[in-house]
Amino acid sequence: MIFIQIAFLMVVLAFVESATMIQENGSIVISKDKREDKRVGIFTVTKKGNYRYTYDADVADNCESVVLIAVGTAMKTDQYDILAKLVSADKPIVTVFFDPNPGNMVKFDRTKYSNFYKAFTADIGVMLPMVCENKSPKIIAGGHSAGGQGGLQAMMQEGVSPDGWVGLDPFQASPRKTLKAPATIIHPDLPVLSWGFERTTCMVTVAVAGRSEYELSGTTNRIFFKANNVDRKIGHCEFTDTGCYGGLIPFCPRPGDAKGVIAESIQVFAATIVEGGSIEPSGFAFDTSNNSVTIDVFVNAATIDHMPTISQSNETEGKTETETETETERKTETSTSTETSTETSTSTFTTTTTTTTITTTILHHQKLLPEKEKIDAQGLLP
Repeated sequence: MIFIQIAFLMVVLAFVESATMIQENGSIVISKDKREDKRVGIFTVTKKGNYRYTYDADVADNCESVVLIAVGTAMKTDQYDILAKLVSADKPIVTVFFDPNPGNMVKFDRTKYSNFYKAFTADIGVMLPMVCENKSPKIIAGGHSAGGQGGLQAMMQEGVSPDGWVGLDPFQASPRKTLKAPATIIHPDLPVLSWGFERTTCMVTVAVAGRSEYELSGTTNRIFFKANNVDRKIGHCEFTDTGCYGGLIPFCPRPGDAKGVIAESIQVFAATIVEGGSIEPSGFAFDTSNNSVTIDVFVNAATIDHMPTISQSNETEGKTETETETETERKTETSTSTETSTETSTSTFTTTTTTTTITTTILHHQKLLPEKEKIDAQGLLP
């Protein structure tokens, strides 16, 4: 059943892949001719991967840190624009979402993650022109979903060594060996910010995602934000603009209203790393209220005893852990979706989509679309 669902998803994504969103004189055009991508380069594909970066042009020194996050399964770099804009708003942070394996739904490959990361950080002034030239920002790596697994494994086995790590419900972050990867090991000195959920959504088992990443991190420099999504109003794809997989996955709600909290957690985390300080509960004691879900925050030695163990989680799902790109919940209830709510900033933003190889950089500049117009356009894509 799992393989049938994944095969069906790949067929649908292959069809949607042919649809390209481009911006032309401020209007949105949907084109099915991949050759027209050269006009803005949004979905250009190369061997090393694609990336899209956002920064606040009104901030004087806007490259103190670079947050470099790999996309999740079947996702593209332009499907995280809302979160990227909120993270960079009024802050000296360049937010980068990258795809180390463009044209392929699989994103957990540690070698591809490493190859892109090393190419990008080797000459960051070239990769982020006009914003990070002649600067040495702190590098905060990260990943959403399978992109998170790729990054965690790349740090273990490929020599990737960032100044900090942001896990957006990474899957899998398993304490034991799986068919895809060795048991996850996180260096105890690495500052880690983790996001996860109370209840499984989008076929991502909570016991081997954000919660597990937090538990595997060092107890003196970690923080975990747990969204209590018991009613499944939000879930694993909350970090994206309009959701994952084009609505094809069961129990995978559309994004809600938690992006403001997610962005603030990344901002505080980045500032802590830039200042060379340690993670303290007081630094993350900001208001986490939103219209979608309550959020619990765990810092350093705090434990998450009330959450299910891995074995309990699998028992609840009525199955053993399946070592595939994702896991399926075998239930028949429908998930509740919510409209995406975003915050508006008066700052001037620049969002750039870039394709790179080790030797070649192709730059294309795109003005960030107004939120409603952008969401309407991206609603046509997975």
